[in-house]
Amino acid sequence: MVAGPAQLQPIIELEARSFIPSDRFARATWRHLLGPARMRGSSLTLVALSGGHVVGALNALLRRDGHTARLYSLAVDPQERGRGIGGLLVRHLAKRLPPAFTVLSLEVRHDNAAARVLYERLGFTVFEHLPAYYPDGGDGVRLRASRAAVRRG
Repeated sequence: MVAGPAQLQPIIELEARSFIPSDRFARATWRHLLGPARMRGSSLTLVALSGGHVVGALNALLRRDGHTARLYSLAVDPQERGRGIGGLLVRHLAKRLPPAFTVLSLEVRHDNAAARVLYERLGFTVFEHLPAYYPDGGDGVRLRASRAAVRRG
């Protein structure tokens, strides 16, 4: 389901369960992504629901006149991991993107093995190494995939 301002609090709570504090977005960031950025078409947020509760959320940034959609955030409730929710959200994103967007890109912590396995299964490959990318000094990697590859995955 496409998310809007009504999902602000459930997404913030999901991030609190899913990420270390330095990796969470501020409330103001989510308010912007779900409001003004969504209305202008530069942000697309999808949520997965189970029993009426948000158990997964994905945000992508879409630059005007761009061809690469940046997967900005993907969170899955720790109690729901392993059920395919993350992959479902990424594949759904690939289906919902405007036609001009042919590439998906994302950054992930170098040592986040579970996320990297998921992304590799979906067709993402390492594009760039990002030393000390995260605020706590953690290394990251930038991954890319063609939209067509993700849709097949």
